[in-house]
Amino acid sequence: MTPFSAKTSGSFTLCTILTILLILATHPDRTSAQPPPGFITTHGAGFAVDGHRFGFGGANSSKLPCLPPYELNSTFEDAEALGLSVIRTFASVQIGDPSPASGDATWFSQGGFTRGETNHVYFQSWDSVSNHMVINDGPDGLPHLDAMIAAAAQHHARLVVALVDNWNYAGGTVKYCDWHHLPSVALPHSRQSWCPAFYTDPGVRADFKTWTSTLLNRRNTITGVLYKDDPTITTWELANEPAAKSDDLEPWAADMAKFIHKIDTKHLITIGDVGFNRSDAEFTRLLKLPHIDYGTVHMYPAYRQPASTPQACVPILQRYLALGKAHNKPVVLEEFGWSAVHADQAAVYTQWPNAVRDAQGGGWQFWVFYGHNRDDGFPRQDSDGFNISKDGSSVTKALSAAALEMEEQ
Repeated sequence: MTPFSAKTSGSFTLCTILTILLILATHPDRTSAQPPPGFITTHGAGFAVDGHRFGFGGANSSKLPCLPPYELNSTFEDAEALGLSVIRTFASVQIGDPSPASGDATWFSQGGFTRGETNHVYFQSWDSVSNHMVINDGPDGLPHLDAMIAAAAQHHARLVVALVDNWNYAGGTVKYCDWHHLPSVALPHSRQSWCPAFYTDPGVRADFKTWTSTLLNRRNTITGVLYKDDPTITTWELANEPAAKSDDLEPWAADMAKFIHKIDTKHLITIGDVGFNRSDAEFTRLLKLPHIDYGTVHMYPAYRQPASTPQACVPILQRYLALGKAHNKPVVLEEFGWSAVHADQAAVYTQWPNAVRDAQGGGWQFWVFYGHNRDDGFPRQDSDGFNISKDGSSVTKALSAAALEMEEQ
């Protein structure tokens, strides 16, 4: 990271001053808000912290809030050792009515996780008697988020926190719609479902705002810091991979981002979109929303997202990064995966981060990172071949080296 250089020029005319003010109003730069020390902000198409550029290599670890304490701490410890400075996770576990009297046998939506896969942790449920959402502040609820944030701070990690998952793995948008008796859409040949009405229904939107404001205003029971005042959190992400059509997503994202920034002016906001399912014009409209600080792209060639080979993905990624530079906002390669079954995984995991670095993109975060357990082992279930751990492999070494290069750019 290098300090910004300051340049001065001669006298300004009134016209020049008015032009500058117009540009600042049209392209808000988070550095102009002068956040407190330690908070990450944007600076043009990049990030900054305390007057220094901040480029990052990081990871996704979506189940962090559900991990037992040892594995939670080992994940951050291993990430710190590898130089993975920004970890993205999901604050999204929604269930039905847990009361035995309710007769609601579904923990999550059909096809999702089981109780055991989240260690019985959940954050929201439904009271079928009074017909309203209940936020779980008990020992199997929000204190797990407190512990996650405290552990991240201890190991000098930053967090991107997705407020909801578009998919039904741990409830997600589908469970919100279940509460309000709204239909969901099942993807063919997949366990995944999502609910289009999540982005348009007034009752669902009210519940989501209640959930969001509760988090922003929560005081961490371990650190004593309000979430909205904690620099450990880099970004509030509106949703993981919202599958809504752009005409629905754009007004929803604009409304939610404005709502968050009324409560919390210190943190960045991103939508969490995959990018490749939008036209350049749609991607640009979402990127340019006034309270959206940066754009995101996800890449999985095995699923032809956005192309069927790692090499074919690179020019598409470069195009998105260029759109960010053109509109003076960062773009992050927020998720990517190329299976360990491919002999060139380490080479690809060098090529893609280098493409972000060379284009002066904001950063990158691979899918998915796990720490070690008490037996010094790692998770065995890895159906996609995307699991990464601090195991001394060539892939881990490649990602660690690429993260260091992003930090030094």
